Amino acid sequence: FMDKFYILSSQEALKKFMKNPRHYLLPHIPHLPCKVSVIGPPCSGKSTMCAMLAEHYGAVVVDVEALMGHTLGMFKKDMLDKVRQDATLAGLEKIRAKMQLEATNAL
Repeated sequence: FMDKFYILSSQEALKKFMKNPRHYLLPHIPHLPCKVSVIGPPCSGKSTMCAMLAEHYGAVVVDVEALMGHTLGMFKKDMLDKVRQDATLAGLEKIRAKMQLEATNAL
């Protein structure tokens, strides 16, 4: 087949090969390492599909949202802390300016 000799284990294997040789010649899909993203709207079956694919191919499911949750939470906290600090400093500066204005008007 395709300029090559194939030796098969039995007549049954030969019949299967002759019926569809591509099944025996093509490498198994997916090639390792294979990365697949499953995306979709909420409650569309993404987690179920991931579990089924992982079970079928012996793969590992990586939940990016769960991995990024901590990082995004820390980023959000840092941003809120920075905004709070900037707002506090701006408020203090306004109070100082107002107090200086009142002090100069009192003289």
